[in-house]
Amino acid sequence: MDETTIDQWLDRHHVDIIRTHATTLDGALIGKYLNRTKFTKDLPGGHNISDMALGMDLAGFPHLTFWHAFRNSHLGDIKLKPDLDTIIWDGIDPDLGHIICDFVDINDEPISICPRSLLKRTVSKIADLGYLVKAAFELEFFLFQDAYEELRQSGYESPKPVTASKNQFFYSARNAYHAKPFMDEVIKRLNHQRIAWESWNDEGGAGQIELNFPAEDPLKAADTIVRAKQIIYQTAVDQSMAASFMPHLLPGYSSALHIHHSLLDASGEPAFVDGRKRTPLMQHWIAGIVDT
Repeated sequence: MDETTIDQWLDRHHVDIIRTHATTLDGALIGKYLNRTKFTKDLPGGHNISDMALGMDLAGFPHLTFWHAFRNSHLGDIKLKPDLDTIIWDGIDPDLGHIICDFVDINDEPISICPRSLLKRTVSKIADLGYLVKAAFELEFFLFQDAYEELRQSGYESPKPVTASKNQFFYSARNAYHAKPFMDEVIKRLNHQRIAWESWNDEGGAGQIELNFPAEDPLKAADTIVRAKQIIYQTAVDQSMAASFMPHLLPGYSSALHIHHSLLDASGEPAFVDGRKRTPLMQHWIAGIVDT
């Protein structure tokens, strides 16, 4: 999609407000709500934000000692550059669209520590070696009856999980039934935004849900996870509940983000197996992941 076709898309979907999204080094989602005129005027470079956005932790503490080659000798601006192919309609708010961005400097040059740009470079390097990568995610989270503000006021003590039983149990239909009204809304919003998903189920922990996504290009798969987590959070807020992606909130099983990798060679054949045996390439792939 280019600047002309994006205008046509905005007309066709009656979108007047665009929310930009970018993921920081700590995984936080940041961005702005832009008026359509402002959004299109700033293309293709995108809109400015403070460079401190890449030097702040999850608690919102600015690390003034953080430094990198892209930074100026003083606090300055960087940009969120939209990837026009990621524009989607919100589906719930009829005037709202969403778009995913990369961090770039004020000259529109990529910033090397931008997580999304780093993933692009990695995928490109693997393609140069003659391989195609696929990635699939299993997203786990805990769901609570309490609203976020209620949890804050209680000091996050004794949250009430959405479950039929607090026993540790996998794939419980009874537990899943209690979560179904919430997950019905999550799935509706995923479908509105044309985000592909495969399945969801009750997981081992009390109030724990697993949501599975199909194997895709790693960049698209990562964009999907970012959007899915935001949808889950917003649905929880709208329903006066709380969802958490923290790994270990309650005694018992923990949450994780399971990442499945596959590698295909130039002929489209799996590169990690030879018949029923693991290939040396697979062993090197795993060793590289462990090493980094």
